[in-house]
Amino acid sequence: MRETACLFVSLLAACAASVSPEPSGVPEMPAAESMVRASYRGVVELEAHLANPGDTVPLPLGWAQTCDASGACLVEQAAGEGAEVQRIWSTPEATWIEGDANRLSGEEALHHRRLLKLFSNADRKSETVVEFTHPRLGTTSDRATYDALSPEGVATAVLVDFHDGGVAWRGSLALEGVTPVDDLAVPEAPPAKSGPGPSIAKIGEGLWDVRLPSLDARSFVVEFESFVVTVEAPWSSAAGEQAVDLITNQFPDKPIRYALYSHHHPHASGGLRAFMAAGATVVAPTAHAAYLEEVTGRDFSLEPDRLSKAKGQPTSIAFDENFTIAEAGQSLQVIDIGEQSRHTTHYMMFWLPEAKLLIQGDLGWFVAPDGAVRVGGRSAGLLEAIDSRELPVETMLQGWPVNSQEPTLPMAKFRAALSSGG
Repeated sequence: MRETACLFVSLLAACAASVSPEPSGVPEMPAAESMVRASYRGVVELEAHLANPGDTVPLPLGWAQTCDASGACLVEQAAGEGAEVQRIWSTPEATWIEGDANRLSGEEALHHRRLLKLFSNADRKSETVVEFTHPRLGTTSDRATYDALSPEGVATAVLVDFHDGGVAWRGSLALEGVTPVDDLAVPEAPPAKSGPGPSIAKIGEGLWDVRLPSLDARSFVVEFESFVVTVEAPWSSAAGEQAVDLITNQFPDKPIRYALYSHHHPHASGGLRAFMAAGATVVAPTAHAAYLEEVTGRDFSLEPDRLSKAKGQPTSIAFDENFTIAEAGQSLQVIDIGEQSRHTTHYMMFWLPEAKLLIQGDLGWFVAPDGAVRVGGRSAGLLEAIDSRELPVETMLQGWPVNSQEPTLPMAKFRAALSSGG
């Protein structure tokens, strides 16, 4: 599944933090003195798209790296037991996954190149540390410590602590083998991805769609008489700030009163700091108090985001099970369906009773290449959550992913897909 691919930096095509030319400050590519293929294998603890903030899962990882004197590198990576090997190419100009139509974005390339640097141990020291501003986490250090060197000058074991755009992992990998390489035949890099820019559009009465196509991310705006409410805060401070700017330009006289998110994963809550900086009160389950404290406390001193420069303290409202926002005969209900989501321990869906419309993050469906609506275990959990609360839903909106599927679906079509076992 593509979601599984999002767990590692080299598989970030669906988890981009931005699409832009490769930015300055990219760690230099390790250049081999005599070219070898160094192969490592081990198990890492992966903090990823799991049930609770901070949860980890062990993941077998195979990593083989070959770099030539020009700074071109090939990584052969297998993430997971029996996983297919992916080949990731990097040159000073581009980084891409072999077989993909487009090269990785600038942010994705940064993450991958840091990992190359950690595995290369080019300085032959006992430790390599790379400090940088992570787009979501703020000031962060990636680190590798090394065991003894092989006769070829390659570390016999590497303990890596690494953060990419959506996940983090830490673990030790042992050297499996070192093979001399005569030539690294680097293929031509694919083109950079291009497409529409960020946009905001009205999709219903009092309902707006904020799209960041380069991120495959989407937020919603629910317009009330004197304020607006946002649903989903994707990926990073920078992404959230893009969304905030679109919203405030569209609604100059209506403040963002509340910021909502479906669950703690980065594509739903990674941009919360931008909405806090805009003065929004974050509405979250009581169990997420520590998570919100961690989000607000992130250190952006190296490259300040808006929240790090804002005056005053961010505000939040904690709730259990349900929270209702209402004004002038219009309402929005935040409902924590918890483990019914079959995805995370706490999961919020957003019910607009007057419109008979439900907004949910990423539980519902995807559309196959043949146009058929496909559903799965999460979809069944979502339907169970809707029916157990007797919500007369007529239409559903889905926050992620949006680039490759129908983001809006009639409830009848969703039920039909589940009934047919789609």
